[in-house]
Amino acid sequence: MDAEIDRLKEDFKKVYHSKIQTTKDIEELAKKINISNSTLRRFLGKIKSESKSRTIILNSISNSLGYSSFDDYCRPKNISLSELDALEIFYDSVKGKDILTSERRYNDVNYQYAQKILETNENTKKFIEKFSDNKVALEYALAWHPHYGKITDPEYQKILINLGKKTEISHIKVFAPSFVLFGKFVSENFDDKKEIEKQLKLIDKQLVLMRKEYKWFFVFPEFRAAAARVLYYFYYNDHQNLEKEIQTQFSNL
Repeated sequence: MDAEIDRLKEDFKKVYHSKIQTTKDIEELAKKINISNSTLRRFLGKIKSESKSRTIILNSISNSLGYSSFDDYCRPKNISLSELDALEIFYDSVKGKDILTSERRYNDVNYQYAQKILETNENTKKFIEKFSDNKVALEYALAWHPHYGKITDPEYQKILINLGKKTEISHIKVFAPSFVLFGKFVSENFDDKKEIEKQLKLIDKQLVLMRKEYKWFFVFPEFRAAAARVLYYFYYNDHQNLEKEIQTQFSNL
């Protein structure tokens, strides 16, 4: 709940940034959204509050952002067609410019998009379907922002496995099954040894191809693949290979 309230507060500040700069601004805005001046100031952190925001206040703030209630604000939303169009414009505009990592404003926008894309499994599937040939979009919205909150979700795992099969991006072919194995371990669904070994062999095969493409040590996919192997050795009590793998990764640091 606290995390959702903090998110609501940040969204409110983004929307009403120009209207909360002065005490008078806040007073006028409070009247418009039908809550008291002191209540709005407490919500924004302008004055100290000893109590948590009440539901009626959260509902009013959510109303001001176009939601029917705070519960409606918290409920996961599927991406609309217009939002998909906006995503296409954004990712096409940054393609080949290497600015998503070098310029914070673009990285911040991308992070917000990634959160929306991963909010529901339906969003993620729509995104992959539309951007399957867009390397920048797949890399920066999925590979760099995996959803740890859904790591144990079988449907999300299936989406990633299918992504690994469909994409031509070598490091995503390593990342996707590695992340899925991590999720299976966390969810205590690691008993299908043949399937686990099948995925590990696939990961090793893709690692070879990835290393041919990237001449440097590609940290993120390399370590995710290593984590999958470590979890396998640990779970099946292969202490010799477990120790060997750990030593190998230490030497890569």
